[in-house]
Amino acid sequence: MNNPINVPEGYMINAAGNLIAKDNIKALDLIEDELVKDIIDEALQLHEQMHRLKSKWQEKMESFVDLAANEYGAKRQGKKGNLTLKTFDGNHSIAIKVKQNMSFDSKLDIAKFLVHECIHEWSEDARPELKTLVESAFQADKRGNINREKLLDLLRLDINDAKWLKGMEALRDSIFHESSSTYFTVSRRQSDKENRMIQLPMNLSSL
Repeated sequence: MNNPINVPEGYMINAAGNLIAKDNIKALDLIEDELVKDIIDEALQLHEQMHRLKSKWQEKMESFVDLAANEYGAKRQGKKGNLTLKTFDGNHSIAIKVKQNMSFDSKLDIAKFLVHECIHEWSEDARPELKTLVESAFQADKRGNINREKLLDLLRLDINDAKWLKGMEALRDSIFHESSSTYFTVSRRQSDKENRMIQLPMNLSSL
């Protein structure tokens, strides 16, 4: 971060880092500067409030689930994750969804090589849908990202072949979890003919 610059009275710093006397700045530019600073200040306050609300809501919901578990003599173990709570009439709901952000290391290339060798060796007997699944699982998109769900689908296949199992072992070992994102969804029932549940727009996952 750059060290703050001492700005003399009656001056402002422009985008190039130069000191400019306020008397030489257009009135419209000064109004725009003040407007943006006011909105940014309010946005930062709202951001902080949303951060506090997210922590508060998550703590309240987790406390309720612990209470419910105690009611039945159960003890929750492990990392707390997805849950949904609803009002008694079913017209409102709050859900927490935890998404694991995972990546793959160089062992993914080993898994790809072994799996493709299997498909080549089984070329006559391999089902077309299996070939399609394998090809799409290891195919990167335009940004170079791999579809993790398709890769995980490979792990769920029940194939008893030594080379395939080695490939799946390499695939499992290639996975590492970078972080997790917690999503809140707040929904209410719409008063219309379809009686739909609609979500209130609210993105708290990055907080």
